Amino acid sequence: MTTRIVTVCNQKGGVGKTTTVAEVGATVAATGKRVLVIDGDEQGSLRRWVDQVGEDNTPFDIAILSDPAELGSVPEIAADYDLVFIDTPGSRYEQNLVAAYLEVSDFILVSSEVDGLSLEPADRYINELVVPTKKPYSVLLTKVDSRSPEQETAAREFFAEANQPVFKSAIHLFRAFPYAYQDGVFVSAGTSRRANARKAASEYHAAALELLSSIATL
Repeated sequence: MTTRIVTVCNQKGGVGKTTTVAEVGATVAATGKRVLVIDGDEQGSLRRWVDQVGEDNTPFDIAILSDPAELGSVPEIAADYDLVFIDTPGSRYEQNLVAAYLEVSDFILVSSEVDGLSLEPADRYINELVVPTKKPYSVLLTKVDSRSPEQETAAREFFAEANQPVFKSAIHLFRAFPYAYQDGVFVSAGTSRRANARKAASEYHAAALELLSSIATL
């Protein structure tokens, strides 16, 4: 398999970028593929999560990268893996750094919440930062409240009208996700004992399959 680099991004913090990188990375690694995740956010949340889980229990390798000057080494590092996932900072002040990550990517996944206040900024972010790269991309809807299905419907309609591609799979709000760090687990690994953890894991499994399908023809 040719190495593919996938960057997960959004200017907004707290939309599930780090969770998506970790859970999709763990899911893909479980299939036997060699996976590297790069913590490209200076906050270091992904690195701390891996420390909490323990490297022996982490199915992927991790690297730290927050200096654009080091980006030239990414293709060389990536050559040892099937898939590389990059977690990015959620701040407009870090756009130059994020833009540098996008330039070395083969596919871009924009993590977006579905509430009305999140949609227009996400669309603007895509048009300003993602579209100019001419790289294939898609939106992954996250933190979907199952009690308000109309929000997901409205979000899909919004992005459709904006001509933005959206994954069919979506990630709902499950207690297992915010407690994964505390519990020292990756939910997709099937070791979480939180309520509905299996259902939560299945959603990232579906997102991972959709992602693999999307990059298979690149």
